[in-house]
Amino acid sequence: GTRRIKCWLSQVQSTKRPARAIIAPHAGYTYCGSCAAHAYKQVDPSITRRIFILGPSHHVPLSRCALSSVDIYRTPLYDLRIDQKVYADLWKTGMFERMSLQTDEDEHSIEMHLPYTAKAMESHKDEFTIVPVLVGALSETKEQEFGKLFSKYLADPCNLFVVSSDFCHWGKLNYISQNMVLLTFPNLFLFYCDELLSIIYSSGSQTFSVHCPSGATNSSSVPPTQGWDSNFCGCGLI
Repeated sequence: GTRRIKCWLSQVQSTKRPARAIIAPHAGYTYCGSCAAHAYKQVDPSITRRIFILGPSHHVPLSRCALSSVDIYRTPLYDLRIDQKVYADLWKTGMFERMSLQTDEDEHSIEMHLPYTAKAMESHKDEFTIVPVLVGALSETKEQEFGKLFSKYLADPCNLFVVSSDFCHWGKLNYISQNMVLLTFPNLFLFYCDELLSIIYSSGSQTFSVHCPSGATNSSSVPPTQGWDSNFCGCGLI
C-alpha cells in the first residue's frame, strides 16, 4: 500500500507546486493509484497547514454536506487529526449534518485519499490538520451557498482542497470503459478532455493538467498554461 504510493509519487516528474486544490480519483489504488500521484505530487507540505477533503456520498442520501463525528482518522502511516476549530465554525452555520460512525466507516470517497494525504505530508506530519466533508446531491442554490462558504478558506494559501472524484460517472463518457473509448475513439476521448478543460479554464483556474494514457496524442486547443502528459488520465488543479 504505502510502498506503492511512494513508488507512484517518485515516478511523477512534472510538478507545478504549490497546488491550492487538486482533483483526484477515489477508486481502488490498483485502478487509479498511479493517476492520483500526479495530483498529490503538486502538494507542497512546507506551506500546507490544513487540508479540506471533499468526497461525494455513496451510501446515504444527503441533500447537504456532512461532517465527521470523530477526532482522528487512522492511516497505515500515522493518524490524521481533524481540525475541530474549523469543524465548530462550519457547524455553527447550520448548513451541515453529522455523519454516523457507520457512514463514516463505509464511505470510500474520503477514505481513499487519507493514505495519499499522509504520504504527501509526511515530512510535516505534526504540522497540519484535515477537514473531511461528505458532499451530498446539492441543488444549484446550495452549491452556491457552500461555494461561498468554502471560498474564504480557499483564499488562504495555507489551505489545500482535495476534491475526490470518479471522473467518468457523468457526461458523454458515463460509465464507459476508458480503455474501450481510447482504443476505439482516441480522438473523441481527447475532444472530451478538451471540452472539460475549456469549462475549467473559463472558470479562471490558473493551471489545469491532464495526463493522457500512452498512445493518445493531443490535438488540443487547450490554452498555453495547460500541460499534457502521456502517462495516465488524471487531473490536478493548481
